[in-house]
Parts: sequence; C-alpha cells; structure tokens
Amino acid sequence: MQETIKTFRYTAQRTSYLNIISAFTFLLIVEGGITELLFELLIPVNWIKLMLLIISIVLYCFIFALFLFPLWTKHHLSTTHLHLRYGLMLNVHLPLDAISDVQTVHKSSSRIQPISAYYDVKQRHLVACFSDRGLLHLTLKQPHTLKIGRRQRTITNILFNVDQYDELLASLSEHTVRRDAPTTSQNITTHPPMSTEGCHNSSRLS
Repeated sequence: MQETIKTFRYTAQRTSYLNIISAFTFLLIVEGGITELLFELLIPVNWIKLMLLIISIVLYCFIFALFLFPLWTKHHLSTTHLHLRYGLMLNVHLPLDAISDVQTVHKSSSRIQPISAYYDVKQRHLVACFSDRGLLHLTLKQPHTLKIGRRQRTITNILFNVDQYDELLASLSEHTVRRDAPTTSQNITTHPPMSTEGCHNSSRLS
C-alpha cells in the first residue's frame, strides 16, 4: 500500500514578496549594466572581459534563483515525517515522533525573512516563514540536529507558515494524541474498591 503524502503550500500571500523581487531585479539590471560598462572601459583583453561577463551572469542567475525558489517549494506530511522544504537552503525530514507540541501563532516576534530560512543560534530556533499568514510553532521533545544549508544545526523549536494551517495543525495534533495515548493510560493509577465491611463497622461505631 502506497504511503499517503499531503502537500502544504505557503505562498498564497505573495504580493509583498513579488514587490521585493521586482525591486531587486531592477537593481540587478542596473548593476549588471554598470559592471559591463566598467569591464569594457577598464579591461583591454577580450577573453578576460568575456570570462568576467560569464561569471557575472552565473552569479546573477544564482541570486535570482535564490529569490524565486521559495515560490516553487512546498512542505509535505507523511504518516511518519514532516518534510520542510523552503527554497534552496532548507530541505529536512523531521520525524513526527520528535514533535512534542504544535500551536498556532497569530503574530510572531521573530523577524520574517521570506528569501530563505534562518537559524537563531542563541535560542536554537529555526524560522522558515514566507509571510505571517498561517504561522505554526513546533516544539520538539528534545534538541534535534538538522541540516540547514551546508551546516548541521541543533534545533529545539521551529516557526513556519502554511496556507492550510488548520488542516496541518489537525494532522499533527492527531498524531501527537495517538502517540501520547498509551503513555497517558499507563500513568493512570487504579485503586481497589472500598470494602463494604469497613462501612458496616463505621456504622456500628456511630
């Protein structure tokens, strides 16, 4: 039987982000034109000018792709893992058993950088928010090591957003309840029934 995987997008509120990309694209075009003019005026050797031009084009394409990738990537949820995919820098599979709590967040005090996810070293906090719509905060049972970019980071909590946050919240909460149910039942202490003989003796004394 094939495993069911749910997909969760997070880019419904993209107007402000597209404005950032438009402004940055304009700056890239202006800077590229100025750079090409300086190459033409200051470098007499043609093959050096061509090599620098190719390097500049590759660099600009990479930066532009870095901005566009968050529009294409999505998060996924399976029966065992939460796959967080945000741009080029974040691609991690988090076991659902590692999550201790999930809550909605109406307004975040963390800075939201839609270009890429970022890691707070002091709080061991991962933020991957495209916008402030549908924010969810995950608390892990214990510090968990994840690869962010090219580095291994120790994470204790994660803040991210999805468009269908209510559906994802329900799925994660359902898994948390199923996982904790056996533990909760084992912690229940049963007491033996009270003896009726003790009740009769107490009635005679009265």
